[in-house]
Amino acid sequence: MGGTLFNSRNWYTFTFPLTMVFDCRSASAQEESVPEALLRAMESGYLRHIHVNDANGRGPGFGETGFIPILKSLVKNNYKGYISVEVIDFSPDPQTVASRSISYLRGILETLTEKG
Repeated sequence: MGGTLFNSRNWYTFTFPLTMVFDCRSASAQEESVPEALLRAMESGYLRHIHVNDANGRGPGFGETGFIPILKSLVKNNYKGYISVEVIDFSPDPQTVASRSISYLRGILETLTEKG
């Protein structure tokens, strides 16, 4: 089972079941609470992928977005889908952003799993 979507430039083919990507940066611009929006996405049953990125377009730990409640919600709800760091601003350089973002997220997850 599948279908086709069309916009003025492209055709998009999709198959069922449809799944959802949650983007922390977009959610922070549109939602009052990113963790609450994330919980609604998980409860929908369609969530399969999460982009963890700061509201400023940089990686986790490079801005003001609070990732502790976001990751806490994922752990508490036993999320098993994909999580990726999506970066728009690679300052100071891609290697530093990647290593610091991963270390930052791992540190939070280690703390949460030790407490849980």
